[in-house]
Amino acid sequence: MVQTAAERTGDPYLTELVRTMDNVTYGQGRGKQVPWRRMVHPESDIALNLVDTQNLLPYQRFFYHAVTCQPLDLDRGDTSRFVSGHMCRPQWLKVVGRDPACTTHQLIGLMLMRRSACPVPPDLANLESELSADIAWQLRADVVVKDAYLQRVLALLWSGRASQVAPVWLRRVLASQQADGGWSGRQQFPELPGWTQPGAFGFALARWWPSWFQPPRHATDFHATAQGLLIAALSLPPKPVRLFTAAGP
Repeated sequence: MVQTAAERTGDPYLTELVRTMDNVTYGQGRGKQVPWRRMVHPESDIALNLVDTQNLLPYQRFFYHAVTCQPLDLDRGDTSRFVSGHMCRPQWLKVVGRDPACTTHQLIGLMLMRRSACPVPPDLANLESELSADIAWQLRADVVVKDAYLQRVLALLWSGRASQVAPVWLRRVLASQQADGGWSGRQQFPELPGWTQPGAFGFALARWWPSWFQPPRHATDFHATAQGLLIAALSLPPKPVRLFTAAGP
């Protein structure tokens, strides 16, 4: 996400941040064959046996599939199920009841497959359209700004479906930016005063009885901030810069 934001905006700070991360993570031979390297370098050579996949969640296994083109086993079948069907239905059970990021994870995984040039079925565009329609429905049905809300707005923009993003959704994302410039994955209503926010009662209890109650976490976090950063970048006119090529940085 940070890499895409840097390439979209040409921002020198983001560009240097990505280069530093790449050097620290993969420089001087460190993990150059690890499959996750393809998240940053889609064309890089990898070794499939350098990652323990046993403890990965289903969507993480699909991401592995998406960057390596190699399916992994699931409880039923393998990760090819993410490519051939809508894994997040019924909505009320899988998205509302269990995993609010289910649909966005599937759509982003399909985007990774295309980026890695993995073989895809001819009807994949229909599945992506179904997923994006469901994400738009989720944004209308669930108005609490949180990590999943940011991810839904991002998934629509990142997949080239800006026309499906209501302006109010963007305004709410930008209004939820914190004082330090980052974003928080906690639940909030950015258009309402602080005393009405989820967690306000918990903060009050912590203030009144600090020895008994801990204040709710409200600090910014990297995952939410990376999403907010890319949403902002995708909302601006592009100034494309290519950070990495097949030959390297």
